[in-house]
Amino acid sequence: MHVYIKQGTYFLINVLLCTILFFIFSESITLVGFIDTIFYIGLLYFCIGLLWLVIRGQFFDVMVFSFRRVTSKMSKSKAWMERFEEKKLPSELTEKKTMQFFLIQGLLLLLLMLLLFIIYYS
Repeated sequence: MHVYIKQGTYFLINVLLCTILFFIFSESITLVGFIDTIFYIGLLYFCIGLLWLVIRGQFFDVMVFSFRRVTSKMSKSKAWMERFEEKKLPSELTEKKTMQFFLIQGLLLLLLMLLLFIIYYS
């Protein structure tokens, strides 16, 4: 239950942020302009969440491992390579909660945008 309250609070903050950005940057105050603002913010959140998902899915770990391997073959300094191998992989640096936050907030904002579209066209 606590998670839903937290996500709901963040959602309300995001809607407030969208409203403030709408009034600051909009030339005319229309529902379509507000829907556009929600779309831009929601899409930004959703894209960041998807990028986080790809990183957590160990997509870039293979590439980083390959770079480390090639560098170890080419490098003559072993001390530098030991330090390089101790560094964490990209998937180990990301947190699951951060990814979930961006995906959930992006989806909620996009669902709000769809609801407003339905209201606008009915």
